Amino acid sequence: MLPDPWTGGEVELELDPALSPPANLERLYRTAAKAERAREILTRRLEEARGELARLGDGAETPEPGRPARAEPGRPYARYRSSDGWEIWVGRNGRENDRLVREARPWDLWLHARDAAGAHVLVRLPGRDARCPERTLLEAAGLAALRSRRSGEAAVEVMVVEAGRLRKPKGAAPGQVLVHGERTVRVRPGWGNPRAQA
Repeated sequence: MLPDPWTGGEVELELDPALSPPANLERLYRTAAKAERAREILTRRLEEARGELARLGDGAETPEPGRPARAEPGRPYARYRSSDGWEIWVGRNGRENDRLVREARPWDLWLHARDAAGAHVLVRLPGRDARCPERTLLEAAGLAALRSRRSGEAAVEVMVVEAGRLRKPKGAAPGQVLVHGERTVRVRPGWGNPRAQA
């Protein structure tokens, strides 16, 4: 019997008599690590499902202000216009995120909430030498924070990097990319007021 740090009670561990004490310890550690990974994945999936259920239950026909209700045919992701007039694209699921990254030009800016599941956001720059206005960058970061698992937090760290610095690993799940050379901005979810494009 060992003390259980989470409940304050005691827990009984079953040891395999065929294994040495260190081998039993290693087996128990692997089992606990696997259970912890599964818990994290299931927690994330549950939160995503609750968010989707809330979105559908709140009336999918009435979008939030500044948010398109659903993708139109031929529109693979949501499109916004920043208050400075710059185009912002927002993926709404793994497939849309993949397509958004594929269609990005190397100099476009890609944004995503750090260490959280969420939307890929892209600021379309008119050319290689164009500099994104700070307000547009913060509005795009606000969208990335709002469309992430951390949308309920007061402020969220958002990664910003040129799209040319993203890599999709072979066999990766939809929406997964490797990011190199990013910087971060901290922003309130939904900051600014980019306009949804009809």
